[in-house]
Amino acid sequence: MSRRKDVHTAELVGIAVLTRNAFGADRAVRYAQLAGLSPDLSAAVLNRPAAELRRVDATPIPADRRRVDDQRQIGKPARRHSDDSPGG
Repeated sequence: MSRRKDVHTAELVGIAVLTRNAFGADRAVRYAQLAGLSPDLSAAVLNRPAAELRRVDATPIPADRRRVDDQRQIGKPARRHSDDSPGG
């Protein structure tokens, strides 16, 4: 649950940073207030220069390392030999 909250907070902070870049700091602070971000957190992040911010999409996500053939088989029932027999 806490990881989900952390990811959600990171997304809101990322939107606030994008808002700052597009519309200015005043609008970004207002967005942060409306989004329910902590004033201390939003001030700490929005006062940093853009070069010191980490990208929001840099968060590691689990990679799907299955082969393409394995992915096609997901959700399909296993075939039985009796399915191929004539008349059976």
